Amino acid sequence: MTKLATIKDVAKMAGVSISTVSLAFNNPERVTEATRDKIFDAVRSLNYVPANVNKKTVLSKKKSQSIAVICPKLVGPYHLEIIQGISETIYMNQKDMVLYAGDDAINRYLLNIVESHAYQGVILVNGPIYDERYLRAAAAADFPVVMCCFRESYKGIGSILINESDIGRRVAEHFLKRKFRKIGIVGTPAESSVMRKECFLQTLAEKGIRVPAEWDLQCELAEDPAYKTVDRFLHTHAEYPEAIFCQNDDSAIGVIEAIEDFGLRVPEDISIIGCDDLNRSKFHSPSLSTIATPKMEVGMLAVNLLMREIAGMSSEEIILNGKLILRESCL
Repeated sequence: MTKLATIKDVAKMAGVSISTVSLAFNNPERVTEATRDKIFDAVRSLNYVPANVNKKTVLSKKKSQSIAVICPKLVGPYHLEIIQGISETIYMNQKDMVLYAGDDAINRYLLNIVESHAYQGVILVNGPIYDERYLRAAAAADFPVVMCCFRESYKGIGSILINESDIGRRVAEHFLKRKFRKIGIVGTPAESSVMRKECFLQTLAEKGIRVPAEWDLQCELAEDPAYKTVDRFLHTHAEYPEAIFCQNDDSAIGVIEAIEDFGLRVPEDISIIGCDDLNRSKFHSPSLSTIATPKMEVGMLAVNLLMREIAGMSSEEIILNGKLILRESCL
């Protein structure tokens, strides 16, 4: 049986990113004509089937025009940006979106959605609590499901993953390039981003640099807990790091405020890098160096993969890398 071309195959042949291919299908006015031509030349050459192929056939088999989205929380810019990418792309596919929220929402709703066929498919945005049995049931039922930003993929279910290991490595390599040897870390990573911290520490260790236990500061990934944690650390320790990797931008901003309120300077005394590239990060003073993660693209690609599954195609896995953005807090 001939293997069907995937969106990754199209991107490779056209010499563009996966997110650009998705834009060409879902929002073509945001892609130049020359780029669209390259993408659709690749589509024809590979016999790639885009998300909306056989739409009439698919719709005739489904009573509902809706797609369910299950998200752990609707607060904070990280999840909201993913949801925005999902909702805009669902709208462009002339579907409706029904949103379920809550830390245990996957356990509460996924099995019922799969069994009732009330929706054409479901997108799961990473959450802290989920039972693998529900994913197994969805895969066994061959029900269209796509997972966003979980720690790892699941066989039979489409996945959009962020390369967390690459994020940790990029930050560590930049600190090494700057010749920093006294390095700390702030924030207790979510389950989905544990590899971010692990690869950061491993990359430093390979160059003979260890983060002391007292400089591995555990706290909730939010501004206020990070501020209090670092403020307490600075008032109880005579020695402090030259550079700190914060597990997200919210905590990084709290860390900067604590350092400056203590009387030290960023980046002259302590350099800071965060993660996620939230909008506020570029406007903070000093502006925050960070790893940009493609949150809108995650949502857009999730819908694209789900539409392909609804059209009867196999599940796919896409891994997206982050990008180091250097600003005033760590040049």
